[in-house]
Amino acid sequence: MNSDTPIVSPPPKQDRVGGWLLVFVIIQVITCVLAFRNLAAVPASFTVEGRNLQTAVPPFLAYVLFQVFALLVKCVVPIVGLVLLFRRSHQAPVFFKVFLSFVILEGLIALLAFPLLYPSLAAAFREAGDSLAPLEAARDAQFSSGLSKVGYGVVWLMYWFRSKKVARMFTVGVDEFSRVAT
Repeated sequence: MNSDTPIVSPPPKQDRVGGWLLVFVIIQVITCVLAFRNLAAVPASFTVEGRNLQTAVPPFLAYVLFQVFALLVKCVVPIVGLVLLFRRSHQAPVFFKVFLSFVILEGLIALLAFPLLYPSLAAAFREAGDSLAPLEAARDAQFSSGLSKVGYGVVWLMYWFRSKKVARMFTVGVDEFSRVAT
């Protein structure tokens, strides 16, 4: 080994991904996998029946497009965030705080938008002679999904703001280059 070659030492134990941060990493991987899986269902939103409903209730199209956008965000953002996290980039905390704020916003939209759209959607269902049972099931699913997204976002956002481990790991200047032994 050349004496001019710097030796990169492994991060100290307290700076490794572990504990609650490891739980967050695992959840991000699961989120990404589920988002990719759910992308397969996107074309169903644009079938003839779906397009007829979106034409009958124009704001519903905006809601569907927002959901597709949110799925795409959940496919890409966790991957980028995990790269930043494992590189110990000082941008990782800000990146995840913005992402978690988006998740909270997505949850609030699910909680508020679908109930606002429900009367118009129900009228379109009735006009088409369709049962309201699938619409009511979708309303309930959107409500529980919205609540879980808001709860998830708030809890993990608080973690990213208050965690001493996060503060220690992602302090500006603490990256792989500062661990070079002389």
